[in-house]
Amino acid sequence: MSLNAELMAEYEAAKEVMRAHHNKEQEIEWHKPIFFDDYTLPPFPVHVFPRWLRNYVEGVAESTQTPVDAPGMAAISVLSTALAKQFYVRLTGEWSESLNTYTILALPPGNRKSSVFKALQEPVTHYEKEERERLAKKVSEQKAKLKAKQKD
Repeated sequence: MSLNAELMAEYEAAKEVMRAHHNKEQEIEWHKPIFFDDYTLPPFPVHVFPRWLRNYVEGVAESTQTPVDAPGMAAISVLSTALAKQFYVRLTGEWSESLNTYTILALPPGNRKSSVFKALQEPVTHYEKEERERLAKKVSEQKAKLKAKQKD
């Protein structure tokens, strides 16, 4: 068999595979598309939060006039940040991950997203500021000691 005949045979075989694949694709039955504005979601499960957090989330939702979902998701993000190095999820064997949660609050402009996040981040920001002030003298002393050791 000549090289041209071999190439033609391979080409015909490849065409047959492609034809079979194409026919199989045409047999797939597609579902009707689901439009982005056509959905029904369950209510945000605010009841799973401890009472103090549930009350805070519901209060933020009321004061910002946003759905409870917005401060609920922001609360999950803020708590995840605060607890990231405290708890780990063991997946299998030696594989574990810290509690990092990424959320998106997708609302059109003017829907008070910034107000929601500010209300949820404010206690953390306040705590961090107090800790910086409380530890400032100790940190300064430690820096001075380190600088003195480096000179020796």
